[in-house]
Amino acid sequence: MFHLSQSIIPFYEHWIFISITIIAILCIIIAIVCYIIHVLNKPPATAKLPEMPKRDFTIQELSQFDGTGPDGRILIAVNGNVFDVTNNGKEYYGKNGPYAIFAGRDASRSLTNFTTDLPQGTDEYDDLSDLTSDQMKGLKEWELQFRDRYTLVGKLLSPSEPHHLYESADTEDSNQLDAISTSTKPKAE
Repeated sequence: MFHLSQSIIPFYEHWIFISITIIAILCIIIAIVCYIIHVLNKPPATAKLPEMPKRDFTIQELSQFDGTGPDGRILIAVNGNVFDVTNNGKEYYGKNGPYAIFAGRDASRSLTNFTTDLPQGTDEYDDLSDLTSDQMKGLKEWELQFRDRYTLVGKLLSPSEPHHLYESADTEDSNQLDAISTSTKPKAE
């Protein structure tokens, strides 16, 4: 005798298998479409800027390198040294980046306090002489991180310091810049 349940069960098993297969294929198609959209919306890789000649900066001169200039160069000062973060850090320090507030400025005091808020008077030279020894230690760690990631392009000058002339951008000048920048750093308390 033929039962209705015997003919329906294989039909449902077949239908379930087909449904799962269709869902899997749809998921793969959606993943491929999302990947293609992501690749198409990715901003084009910008050409790297040539290395900047070594020079020293006043606070006012540094402020001109906030990423809004014609070449888009971004400089940041940390512990008396100026770093070019354009090629390796534009997504962080450029327009709409999480740390864009530091572009073209001395970020030392904010870094020691682990904040993106700028203290009052950030448009003036800060000699950092009131930092505690722990804050200076933290600032030196930040400086080391910047030295590892970005190009050292100069020194941040106090208002009374003269500009130092660097002959060329060769390694000898780079070593000379390192010697100058380490000999004039603020002392910890």
